[in-house]
Amino acid sequence: MREFIKELHNGIEINLAEIEKIREDIVSSGIPIGKSKGVRQEWERGTGAIGILDCIFLTLLMKKVKPKRIFEIGTWFGTSAGILSEALENNVKIYTCDTTNVYTNMEKYKNSVVFCNTHSSNVVTFLKENDFKVDFVFADGILSPSDAEWLVDSMGEDFIVSVHDYKLPVEKGVDNIELLKKHSKVPVVTFCPEKDIPGKGYDIGKGYNINSSVGLIMSEKVYEERIREAPSV
Repeated sequence: MREFIKELHNGIEINLAEIEKIREDIVSSGIPIGKSKGVRQEWERGTGAIGILDCIFLTLLMKKVKPKRIFEIGTWFGTSAGILSEALENNVKIYTCDTTNVYTNMEKYKNSVVFCNTHSSNVVTFLKENDFKVDFVFADGILSPSDAEWLVDSMGEDFIVSVHDYKLPVEKGVDNIELLKKHSKVPVVTFCPEKDIPGKGYDIGKGYNINSSVGLIMSEKVYEERIREAPSV
């Protein structure tokens, strides 16, 4: 699995400065919203948004797997939703949910991102009723067993799910991946840069190393057909 990150980066060009700007625009817009709503957050210690290395990893992943319909749990300011949308040139439909209403609602994502200010179980019910089959899931919140069961069943043998805060042994992403593995009915492959590429991670140039806290779980079918098919550079 250590070859995964090399294959992920094979033949894919990314603009690091652009990724940084996307994140900064969303975060700088979100912080005042959070403060105005009195959301409890230690702003001087961090924003709660995903970090730049996570943004890079997700950008590479999106450009590799090219999903069309995404479900995200845990919106916050909308940093990850914006990154996912931008990586796919906004040619995607993303349903994202959070019980905390500090989403920035940036105009340029109005056609690609649907923010739902509610619990994930309510959005899952809506997606099930509308037969919305997802291509990719990003879980930056705690999954329930019923959510996990629907996610895996909804995607069948083609499932690929990414979780945030995947740092052994106790981050919530670890629990989410274990829950998803428990509910999957096909063999799965797991991967996490934090776990599988220790130290500085994988150097992608210009001073950046991928050592993200984003983890992945996918079926063997996806890994073999969609990840390993990349041509060598």
